[in-house]
Amino acid sequence: MLLKNYYSIISQSADDATGAHLFRIKLNGGHEIYKGHFPEKAVSPGVCNLQIMKECAERIVGKELTIKTMAQCKMPAMITPDGTPELTVSVKTEDTADGWQTIASIFNESTTYITFKGLLIPEQQ
Repeated sequence: MLLKNYYSIISQSADDATGAHLFRIKLNGGHEIYKGHFPEKAVSPGVCNLQIMKECAERIVGKELTIKTMAQCKMPAMITPDGTPELTVSVKTEDTADGWQTIASIFNESTTYITFKGLLIPEQQ
């Protein structure tokens, strides 16, 4: 886990209706990354949100992955560890000849914070 102690997974389940895996996570608001991003009002860096989704995909496929292509990435709202300490990460992967086509998002009951569509490949490639 690249983001050591940045977040923890509370639970993991499968959504049979959508084929996605759902991860309930809790952000660590005391993590050192927030001292620089930003000390007055902590905001979860976009790259960290992408890393969370990638690490959840790794749990699904059982391999370390890297993002090869990003077809779409939208961040319509900011994640703050104080305002949204617990979130849901939805990850749906489809095994292809090139890797795993992945659709992922981070959201809570009322807001979607980030959406991603892209190709993840094993780290060795």
